[in-house]
Amino acid sequence: LMWLSFCHQCSGTALDLRGTLAQLHSKAAAGLCRTPPFRASLGSLTVMSPSPLEFPSSLLPAVLNASLVGLARKEDIGGGACYPFLGFGIVRSVDVGSGD
Repeated sequence: LMWLSFCHQCSGTALDLRGTLAQLHSKAAAGLCRTPPFRASLGSLTVMSPSPLEFPSSLLPAVLNASLVGLARKEDIGGGACYPFLGFGIVRSVDVGSGD
């Protein structure tokens, strides 16, 4: 139910629970795929991790691809903690060339 709710919130459609579980998941995934992604330049974002990043920063785009991330306002970031979270997002892809 949480996955279905997430998909419908991203696509802005009403949550309709009529149908089999497979049909519900299929409709939700299709709606999510049709939703234009939010775009942001990686250089304009602050990337934080609960533990120190132990890889070169040049690998950050590859590490973020297909990741579930927490979203926070810049003014809420302090001392390694991001609370409260505004929500979660899935990084669809990072263009290594443009940084988007």
